Amino acid sequence: MSQVNLNVVLRSKTGKETSKKSRKAGKIPATYYASDVEPKSFLVDSREFLILLQKSHNVVKLTDDTGFEHLSIIRNVQYHPVKDVPIHIDFFGVTLEKKVRVKVKFELTGTSVGVKMGGTLFQTIHKLDIECLPQNIPEKLFYDVTKLNIGSVVHVSDLNYEGIQILTLPRRTVIRVQGKGLELVEDESGQQVVQAKAAPAKPVGKAKNQAKPGGGGGGKR
Repeated sequence: MSQVNLNVVLRSKTGKETSKKSRKAGKIPATYYASDVEPKSFLVDSREFLILLQKSHNVVKLTDDTGFEHLSIIRNVQYHPVKDVPIHIDFFGVTLEKKVRVKVKFELTGTSVGVKMGGTLFQTIHKLDIECLPQNIPEKLFYDVTKLNIGSVVHVSDLNYEGIQILTLPRRTVIRVQGKGLELVEDESGQQVVQAKAAPAKPVGKAKNQAKPGGGGGGKR
């Protein structure tokens, strides 16, 4: 398990103006939620928290100014819309024996065979909903696309990670490799090769009349 420690200070006052003053003093308002206790309000040193975000971890041990410790995960971080700095943090209390549900980043590694042959790879999901024990929460989930060829499609149901249950709908497409004007076929030896798609046959229309049939009786001579 990767765990980091963070010292916090209990907040005696809350509210918009109090939070504004705290941020000016270099403190970030935070709330701790847990299923068995009332929510608690803390102040977190902004510099310490920014350093924490750079570290790889899955559990944060909060220690408040009374000496009480809270095992938690970071549930949400709100950022200033212009300055892009944290302005509020939500921590969620956990125990190491109970699974939690979180959302994690999903990234691809390698270069697909299909891409090397001229195809294009599309990644349609960049985050996955998962359930696992707190100590098993990954920073990211990775998938090696090296063997994916033109026409390959990967669904959520094709993903498998030890100790992790994926909650995202199984039928959803995660990755697909397409070839613009290309298709994967087998040659005479049974090897798969890429070739240009055959142009669809044009429909044959009715031939235009070259001459109109003659009319009824002719005029007088």
